[in-house]
Amino acid sequence: MDVPQALQQARSRNADQKAAAVAALGAVARTGLPPQQLEALQLVEARDRQLLHKVAHDVSKRELCVDAADALAVAVCGALSAAPERDAASQLLRKHSYQLGFEGRSTAQLAPAVPLLLSMLANPATSPVGMREAAGSLMNLAWRSPEHAHSMVSGGAFRVLVSVLNSDSAGSDASLLDNAAGAVLNILSHGSINAACEAASAGVIDTVTARLLSAGKNKWSRFGAKIVDCVARPAAEAALRRSSAYTSTSADSSAAQSEASAVSTIAAAFAAGGEVVRFLTQLCADAATAQETRCCALRALGSAVAAEAALAAESESAARDATARLGAPDPPLQILLDVLALGSTKTPADLRLAATECFAGLSCNPVAVTAWFKVNGLCDNVVEALAAQLMVDATLGTSACPIKPFGISSVTQAPSEMLMSIRRRWRMCASWCKL
Repeated sequence: MDVPQALQQARSRNADQKAAAVAALGAVARTGLPPQQLEALQLVEARDRQLLHKVAHDVSKRELCVDAADALAVAVCGALSAAPERDAASQLLRKHSYQLGFEGRSTAQLAPAVPLLLSMLANPATSPVGMREAAGSLMNLAWRSPEHAHSMVSGGAFRVLVSVLNSDSAGSDASLLDNAAGAVLNILSHGSINAACEAASAGVIDTVTARLLSAGKNKWSRFGAKIVDCVARPAAEAALRRSSAYTSTSADSSAAQSEASAVSTIAAAFAAGGEVVRFLTQLCADAATAQETRCCALRALGSAVAAEAALAAESESAARDATARLGAPDPPLQILLDVLALGSTKTPADLRLAATECFAGLSCNPVAVTAWFKVNGLCDNVVEALAAQLMVDATLGTSACPIKPFGISSVTQAPSEMLMSIRRRWRMCASWCKL
């Protein structure tokens, strides 16, 4: 059964005939044999793509759904290669990838879509609709697929998306801004330090600070804070793994050297983009900030300071700059103390836990924190605040603590164990202040 016959039969009301036809299309999509049939599937008309889309979403027919999804993936990639079809194909891909989530399916069939979508975004001639749909497709494809996210990083997605975010189009098109920022976030959400390094090198930190954090709007600020956290956290955790306080990682292995280089690149990006700490601190301090955004900002602030600690430990000037940022108007440490001082019964649990995680991140930069302590004399206040936090949150169950503070070996540790680990590090900071 060739592709045109299979598509014709897929419209049949006879369930057996439809199943056989869609199975044949799925087999062509997965094997690519015979080649002329694969080419025919790539060149199907828009109405045939819509048919496959409809069948792929008939989730009550699981096997039909999988076969149609694979066939649709091939058909969409073929349409993305043809200029007149690109806008419609990218829109169909965005809807399809979001609704099905792909869940690891159709990954191979969709591999050609990534460079085609990136070329659409990089092409000044692409229509506004095409730009929105291409960015949305990248966002959805990266959501549940580390493979697609990796191919986007390799294909230079961050530089393309940074260019989109900085463009006048993103400034006037909220949907394009949302989709491009969402694509950056989803690519980074898989926790790869290589992806974080590429993002830092491409200027993601400066762009996010200017376009999202400075906007003063909760949704975009929340996006921005999450992106900052995703860039900084892998570097902060890698720096902790390298420190003698946590592990004895072999420094001469190629993997360790590559990781150290990535940490330095990310730390340098945060050191150069000092405004990010200021905007995150403002979000944390503003009571009008939505609670979810405030929690994201707290975690991002801890991550950013912890990432920069790797550079501050090696450079006296970097340490001075970090100290100045922590001691700026509305200093982060004082704001955190204010959050905890609101009272354990008044402060929501997730906000308290975000503040505790931020404390843990700040403690990764003992040079800056200790200097700030000495000027402001708040060592005892910090330790007392964390001790009070320990008494309250030790009774919560692990389900109430969905965080993994820096330097904690296992996310399954009880809140009391996590907080005791953090508390020990702050006790260390306090003792350094008295030297």
